[in-house]
Amino acid sequence: MYHRQNKKLIFIFFLLIVLLLNSCLSTPKPSTIVVTRLSTNLDDGQLFVYVDGRVVNKKSPIGKGQSRNIAIPNGNHRISVKVDHFQSDTINFNADNNTTNFTASAQRVGGARVLILERNNN
Repeated sequence: MYHRQNKKLIFIFFLLIVLLLNSCLSTPKPSTIVVTRLSTNLDDGQLFVYVDGRVVNKKSPIGKGQSRNIAIPNGNHRISVKVDHFQSDTINFNADNNTTNFTASAQRVGGARVLILERNNN
């Protein structure tokens, strides 16, 4: 009986170690960015999202009035958007297991068309 209790304790101890290691090594949940494109008459092309200089929605460009949810790793990032040859300014942001919302729109500023990307308050 004493030998059986030792086996149970060893098994429980081993199980606790495995669970602890699994929790330490598990991948953190990615963050999400949501980019919403407003519908205006100033641009007709498809909108592409760039995170850290790389397009992240190449297979699913954003049309007028549409939104896209895009998973990204946690950390500090830079985001910009592009429609045809128009590109927005870059916004720096921190993704930390959260959702960050952005709105993109084409606007006329001083007679010129510009693409504006704004971070929404979450």
